[in-house]
Amino acid sequence: MSRVPRPASQPEEPARSSFPIYTTIGVMALLMVIAVSLLQNRRGATPVPEPAAVADTESAQPAVTDAASQPATTARTAALPRSTSAVADGQTDSRPVHVGQGSPGAELLINQLTQLQIAGGKLTAQQGQQIQQTLRQIVAQGPVALPAIRALLGQNVDLPFGQDGTKLAGTSSLRAGLIESLGQIGGPEALALSRQVLQNTADPVEISLLARNLEEAAPGQYRQEALDAARQALTQAAAGNLDLKDVGPLFKVIQTYGDSTMAPDLVNAGTKWGSYASMALAGLQSGEGIPSLVKLTQDPDQNRIAVQMLAQLSGQYPDAGSALVEMARQNQIPDRLWSKIVEGLAGDQYQIGSPAPAVPGQNQPPLSGLKTYHLVDGNQNFYSLPLGDNGSVPDVSQRLAIVDQLLQAAAGNPAANAALNRARASLTGK
Repeated sequence: MSRVPRPASQPEEPARSSFPIYTTIGVMALLMVIAVSLLQNRRGATPVPEPAAVADTESAQPAVTDAASQPATTARTAALPRSTSAVADGQTDSRPVHVGQGSPGAELLINQLTQLQIAGGKLTAQQGQQIQQTLRQIVAQGPVALPAIRALLGQNVDLPFGQDGTKLAGTSSLRAGLIESLGQIGGPEALALSRQVLQNTADPVEISLLARNLEEAAPGQYRQEALDAARQALTQAAAGNLDLKDVGPLFKVIQTYGDSTMAPDLVNAGTKWGSYASMALAGLQSGEGIPSLVKLTQDPDQNRIAVQMLAQLSGQYPDAGSALVEMARQNQIPDRLWSKIVEGLAGDQYQIGSPAPAVPGQNQPPLSGLKTYHLVDGNQNFYSLPLGDNGSVPDVSQRLAIVDQLLQAAAGNPAANAALNRARASLTGK
């Protein structure tokens, strides 16, 4: 078959001229496929966020939520964890005192007391009234105030109210006031808290107040605990671990709640606190300290106060008078001691500490003839009132009988006769 030639006017295009067009179209198609593929992949990918500001984990600290870890403004107001802090589900709060939700009001009132500024260690009359009113408000809240009281008492801090604090504020310090508030609030939770504090304090005033709280709430039930606390604190004091604290309240606890079993402890303590020991022995119930007092009369360092205490007791306990008479018969009373016997029989009557303060609102007659004493040796503080001015009616007839027996036993002793005649004149008013 012959090939038909083109006309000369339309020259034939070379066959290679179509390749660039097809190539261009193919390349474009390929690029479109690639672009579509890339676009689909980009849409399905997880977006990568922009870098954010990252906290410095080494220097950052968690927010403080535990009150115990917050810095206190002053040493007096540093708070312990409250007894009402949260307990994990399924766990039991093992703390000995737990009374439910505490009172923010009580915390505020106690905090107000801790912020008192006592210039020169002396309260003003206005501050004393403020303290009394605040403590009454705390008591009025009842058991819900106990967690706040427990928090303060759980710390080894106090705010003393100064020398006239008891007179102006009705209590000697913040802790003492809160302990007295426990007794006024009453109830099993307050009783438990008093026992808890008693087990952890060596302060003589606190032990005395806590012993009173326990005795008033449950007479006789916790006397041994109070006596053990007093004995242990005396041991610490004798070792010099209570600084210069007055240990008189400890002797008062032993005197008030103890019996003859405590006499050896008092005799041992007499080597350091002779006046306190003899007065406490004289104050033991039912005259149970008389035999120990008789023994102390043989000690030259303690016989002055021991003889005087025997004479002071002779109007109440015949055994005390009989012991004096026997000593006179045996010529065992030195001349210098007859004046002390006269004082005990017919003169000032001695007691540990200081008289109880007047109760606000009650008309109490002033104590005439009150004398107070301070011995630097052992930091001993006591007072005396004339016979009959301590609220009791003296048995004058029994005291006069002892005078007569002593006159007979010491016949021929000028010092004894002169002293005993003075005692007779004082007792009879002649």
